[in-house]
Amino acid sequence: DPVTPLLNQWTYEAMTHELLTLKNNRVVLNESTGVGSGDVREVVLDQRIDDFYRRNMFLNFGELGDNVKHLVDSFQVQHRSTDRLDTIDDMMKFVENYPEFKKTSHNVSKHVTLLSELSKKVDRNRLLDVSELEQDIACRESAVEHKAQVLNFLKSYKVTKEDK
Repeated sequence: DPVTPLLNQWTYEAMTHELLTLKNNRVVLNESTGVGSGDVREVVLDQRIDDFYRRNMFLNFGELGDNVKHLVDSFQVQHRSTDRLDTIDDMMKFVENYPEFKKTSHNVSKHVTLLSELSKKVDRNRLLDVSELEQDIACRESAVEHKAQVLNFLKSYKVTKEDK
């Protein structure tokens, strides 16, 4: 199939590579990606050390959104369990579990941020519309209609040069 490699890929790994630039298992998020003014944040995406990424790297964007929501929900449940520090034993358990809690918090924040950045790029670059047209061209014979649609996309200021 010679067409499939030309279509936009919608997996977590592919979108991160194409839209946010994943190099050496690192994504640099800065002002140009919309994360804070002047902030530069580098996040590591490595399937060997990040269970969430390993389980989701080949899932599509919709499934990824659902799984990030589940990740946030489970973190909230875990966080609520640390709200009650009434006894010294409660405090001791919290201190013992704090490194794991902090690691989980960082991981949740990382994936929520990445999903947010991917979502902004998809909206800003009209990638759903571009992908729909790509699929239609690949699956249906209608050269005249497709030509008109492609020309409309090429004229659109909302579609980036890379996607044209």
